[in-house]
Amino acid sequence: MRPAVNVYMMKKGVRETVLYDEKAVIERFGFQPELLPDFKGLRGDPSDNIPGVSGIGEKTAMILVQNFGSLENVYKKISARGGKNKKELERAGVKERIINLLKENEEEALFSKSLAQMRFDVPVSFSVEDSKWSVDFDRQKIEALFWGFGFRSLLQRLPAVVQNQTDEVELPLGSSTSEHSEELKKEIKVAFWLLDSRRINPNLRDALNHTGASDMEDARKKLVIELKRDGLFELFEKTERPLAGVLQKMTERGALLDTVYLKNLSKDYHGKLDILEEDIWKMAGEKFNINSPKQMA
Repeated sequence: MRPAVNVYMMKKGVRETVLYDEKAVIERFGFQPELLPDFKGLRGDPSDNIPGVSGIGEKTAMILVQNFGSLENVYKKISARGGKNKKELERAGVKERIINLLKENEEEALFSKSLAQMRFDVPVSFSVEDSKWSVDFDRQKIEALFWGFGFRSLLQRLPAVVQNQTDEVELPLGSSTSEHSEELKKEIKVAFWLLDSRRINPNLRDALNHTGASDMEDARKKLVIELKRDGLFELFEKTERPLAGVLQKMTERGALLDTVYLKNLSKDYHGKLDILEEDIWKMAGEKFNINSPKQMA
């Protein structure tokens, strides 16, 4: 953090923020802002997917950086031989367990530090003039870009001309007849979702933008080619497509459940789980919560 730089940090969501300058960082952490990457190399930062060193928390990371500075210097201290360095570590309150954790995770710590460091050598060209907001932007171009990247929520924040666009679109059917149009739409959506099941509620517009098709029949053909390429066509034909109609009816009408059978099944499974739990405890020689990852470890 440079002297003229101020950074807003969320404390409790966007309603409560903290403004950090150099002085505020020192008051909060006890070291200069330029050592924050070293701190994150040790502590990690879950919000940025920085792992840090497992087992080292905020307090220990602060002690290490406050006393020894950079991460590289910390490792010099713990790797150097001689009683002087050991006494320094002891005076700082660094226990043997922490030293072992650092030694075992040196690569992870240095990698985490590199993730936390801001790069100033990236070849980015930026012009304030070119980045000014203009009401005369190309709406169609932006809409196509947003749909292509799946930025649906951003579309709602554009002017009304774009906001009024619906998820569904009407394109020529191609060789299909009008009575088959709804079935064709369903097939396109299912095929598009099957190609990447991480897509949340994909719609016809998403699929058409993906394929660049001129009509719905063309879109289906292109999606089928992709399904065959990925070895998913049989799954589409024999499972997903036939089930789509069934699921729609279940959504519209609901589904009848045999609650008595399900209760008996639950009772049976719980009984089997209790037996397995007893077997696990016998093998371990003690009782513990088998659903707890920490206790299992």
